[in-house]
Amino acid sequence: MAIEGINTFEEQAEFFFGIKKVAECTSTLQKGLKELEQLNSAGLSQNQAFPLLIWSVIDLLSRYHSGQLENQGSMVRIKKFLKEFLRHDRRDTQTLLLFRNAVSHSVSLFAFDASSKREIRFRLTKEGPLVLQETQVRFAINTKEFYNRLNESIEKYNKEVLTSIELQKRFQKVFKKLGYIQ
Repeated sequence: MAIEGINTFEEQAEFFFGIKKVAECTSTLQKGLKELEQLNSAGLSQNQAFPLLIWSVIDLLSRYHSGQLENQGSMVRIKKFLKEFLRHDRRDTQTLLLFRNAVSHSVSLFAFDASSKREIRFRLTKEGPLVLQETQVRFAINTKEFYNRLNESIEKYNKEVLTSIELQKRFQKVFKKLGYIQ
C-alpha cells in the first residue's frame, strides 16, 4: 500500500526522518523517537524499556542501512551500523552488543560473553561516559548519553543516505515493508 504523496526517495526520506508529515500515518522511525521522548520526559530513561527502545530504533536503522528485511544476521547488521554511525570507542562495540542482549533477553540485565565465557552484568546510569567498566564483569551504561548518540547517528545516517545511490536503493527496499504505521 502506497502513501499518497510519498513516492520518490526524497519524499520517503523526508517522511521517515520527520521532515514531512502525513496525516493518516507515522514513520516507524518517528514512532520510535516519539516513544523515546515520552519515556525521557517522564523521567524513565533509567527504566529498561528506554534502552530496549533505543536498540529497537538501531535495529530499524540497521535494516535500512543494510537493505535486509530478514531477522537472520541481525547482530552483524547492527554491528556494522554501530561502527559506521554510532559515536563510541571501538573497544566498546562488543560490550554494547552484549548490553543489547542483556536488555532484550534479561530483566536482570546480564548477558553471557561466549568469547570470555563470563556472565556480564550491566546497570543503567545517567552520568559518566557511554560505557564505564566498573569491574571485569560489570559495566555501567549511560542511557542519557546513549539516547544523545542515537540522535547523532540518525543525523549522520540521514546525511549519508542522501548522498549514496546504493544506500538509497537499500532504503527504498526496506521502506516498502517497514516505512510507516497507520
